[in-house]
Amino acid sequence: MKGEVLEDVALARRARTYGLFLGGGLFRARMYRGYGEAVAGFAKNFLAVHLKNPAVLLGSAFYHLALYTLPWFFGRWELGLMGLLERLWVQKALGGPLWPALLTPLAPFSSSPSTSWPSSRGGGGRGGRCRGRGL
Repeated sequence: MKGEVLEDVALARRARTYGLFLGGGLFRARMYRGYGEAVAGFAKNFLAVHLKNPAVLLGSAFYHLALYTLPWFFGRWELGLMGLLERLWVQKALGGPLWPALLTPLAPFSSSPSTSWPSSRGGGGRGGRCRGRGL
């Protein structure tokens, strides 16, 4: 996996060939050492995940903003709480800590195209670096 840019995807594909589907209890992995590395890691393929289409990327950002953030600004607490509950459920189902769910309304700002656009421009991050490797 060392030579792979998308090593998580390569690992998942290899695990599937051996019949491993839910191996959460079998191994642990740390992808990033800090927030900066996490942003760079997600940004390297941010545009590629959105079909290399800036319109799809902007549509996704608006969707997340409308679903998770705007309800709080417009006094629709029940809709905002639904977003938080959904995130809590996902965190619990994946066995992760529950506190990140409280940051759900801020997620569109921390993962917006403006955060990731510079390193995802030009074919999903080609020409950048991630964890010391060229992309």
